[in-house]
Amino acid sequence: MYDSLIRGHDPKALAIEGPGIRMSYGQLDQATAKSVDPSPFVARQEITTIVHLLALWRQGQVACLLSHRLPPKALEEASQRMRGAKGFATLQVTSGTTGRAKIAAHSFENHLSSARAMVEQLQLGPGSRYLLNLPLFPVAGMAPLIGTFLAGATLVLEGSTGITHLSAVPTQLHTMKPFPDLKTLLLGGAPLMDTLPEKTLGSYGMTEMSSTIAVGTKWLTPLPHVEVKIDKKGQIWVRGPSLFQGYFEKGELLLPQEEGWFATGDLGSWRADGAFEWVGRSDRQFITGGENIQPEEIEKALTALPGVVSAKVEPRVDNLYGKRPVASIETSRDVTEAEIKELLEEILPRFKIPDQIFISQL
Repeated sequence: MYDSLIRGHDPKALAIEGPGIRMSYGQLDQATAKSVDPSPFVARQEITTIVHLLALWRQGQVACLLSHRLPPKALEEASQRMRGAKGFATLQVTSGTTGRAKIAAHSFENHLSSARAMVEQLQLGPGSRYLLNLPLFPVAGMAPLIGTFLAGATLVLEGSTGITHLSAVPTQLHTMKPFPDLKTLLLGGAPLMDTLPEKTLGSYGMTEMSSTIAVGTKWLTPLPHVEVKIDKKGQIWVRGPSLFQGYFEKGELLLPQEEGWFATGDLGSWRADGAFEWVGRSDRQFITGGENIQPEEIEKALTALPGVVSAKVEPRVDNLYGKRPVASIETSRDVTEAEIKELLEEILPRFKIPDQIFISQL
């Protein structure tokens, strides 16, 4: 994959632009020639992370991507679970439906098949400038990087000058700067709005499909490389070359699928024109500011705290983030909401900390 991303383009063409740095494809090729540590690493939106990532791929190593949002204990646990992986392009942490985060393994072809479809869909090419507006550790941030380099375009780390493409979640629209040269804004991480901003393309995707599954302005049309079916219960199933390799755990892979079909856990309905509509989740998962929240994970963290006997987490409508978690707990001792939140911050990312915790002492 490395050659397709870096060596297949004019070495003088601009590959990366950021604060105080401009790097051509030729210079990027030189920078990635060094040997790098294949240990799991925190993937940040900066040049050092990108060079490290590409150097790993150049060496045929697995890029084990960690979130800077994870507290130290969770970071160490995820790092340990990733060790020993071989033969993949990436390992990335994704929300689990059973209360524990899962580690998704992708091949180079998984990422490339998704990127090829999006390069064509977004009409990316030399001269395009894609703003890296999302973190790199989830596929939503990884996909723009791979697509930009595959197209021989420029990945921009900061700023608004000359930006032609960017990916965002609805929360970011409230504070986003104007982009006068913008051709397409790819919006994901939430249901499609009734009215999308000008030059905006809605998207539906997931980690397990290496990012985007379908796009549209009101209804969703599957990308050419993806097959979609909706069963009698309304659940959306997907398959195609971008389907991940499986969940990595204890050196083994688990790929829950039926004849190549993967159950998304989402509900949908077909339209007569061949497009479909996302209706909701078949489980309790919800989205906050583009991030998946699994209530069971927060409930498990709460009941692991001293004195917490039971916990229930539910979504509450929020004007900025769409939905935010709130919790109700029963305790066997006197404890304050502030104390509970402080303890949670040691084991959960901040965006998973409930906005409000209602406490009932037994």
